[in-house]
Amino acid sequence: MTYDELIEQTREHGRNKHFDEALKFLSDTACHWFWGDCYAKKGDLGHAIADRTKAIELSPNNDAFYYNRGFSYNREGDHDLAIADYSEAIRINPNYAKAYYNRADAYTQKNNCDLAAVDRSKAAELYTK
Repeated sequence: MTYDELIEQTREHGRNKHFDEALKFLSDTACHWFWGDCYAKKGDLGHAIADRTKAIELSPNNDAFYYNRGFSYNREGDHDLAIADYSEAIRINPNYAKAYYNRADAYTQKNNCDLAAVDRSKAAELYTK
């Protein structure tokens, strides 16, 4: 999730007059998402995963949160957890090309080339739409 998408999600809560949800999202979820992103960028994957997990607990239907945590797991070398998170992101958003692409990478790391090929093909299909 980008900063702009985060702001748009908060605005959407406001447009729907869900002001308490907007405030909670900004005060809790957004902070954990942002902290997780900062920790990941500085290479502190343990803290990144912890904050991304908290963001997921607070907003469990956010595909980008699962994708981001999966990315951290993949960088950490925990490909099984990465695959699980990419799969959840895809369940939430079946058109999430980056999740297919990165899940293919995790499958490749596990030497599961058949599943990697399927995901790379799906990612390519989605990227060309």
